[in-house]
Amino acid sequence: SIPNSIVEAAKTTGRCVTIADGEVFYSVATIQAGDSHLGALSLSSSRRPTLVDERILERATHILGMLILKENAIADAAERLSGELMTELLVSSPSVGPTQRARLQARGIDLDRLDYLVVADAPTMSTSEVSRRLHSIAMESHGLAGEYLGRATMLVAHGSSEDTVRTVHQRLRRVLGCSVTVIGNSVRGTDWGSAYVLIP
Repeated sequence: SIPNSIVEAAKTTGRCVTIADGEVFYSVATIQAGDSHLGALSLSSSRRPTLVDERILERATHILGMLILKENAIADAAERLSGELMTELLVSSPSVGPTQRARLQARGIDLDRLDYLVVADAPTMSTSEVSRRLHSIAMESHGLAGEYLGRATMLVAHGSSEDTVRTVHQRLRRVLGCSVTVIGNSVRGTDWGSAYVLIP
């Protein structure tokens, strides 16, 4: 196994660091983006790596860092769009415009199936973190999630009160690792706003 000291040294220097441990050489370069540490790449070999080997490892971490940042940016944009669409529906309900319907269809979401609203809270976590986790759940069921009036909120298709609340509660507790409160309410037609108001 790679000693922690080499990972810390690579993190501090921002360069590839190589150490010998017995007859094995370990080289580590960290994947960083600004002040964020995203991971590390390592190479172990029975021969000492050349300067070229070390630079290749460093270049690989740069490429991985850019790919991770790109994926994060795409995920953030998807979460923002989901939250914006959900907020539009809650604010304008019960009326739905053709633009809203078209935007949802472009995302593969059938507006007429969004018939269950969920609000979740975890006292030790930020609303944005809970919303991010709800977004992952909503994506699986062609739903929407985001923050609405300071609460982590989700609209899902064909929910049933007990099953949906239970499933969301279990998943949030597992991924957040803390106590979670989840409340749900059925939606009549497209009146998502009224369903939200009825949640305590």
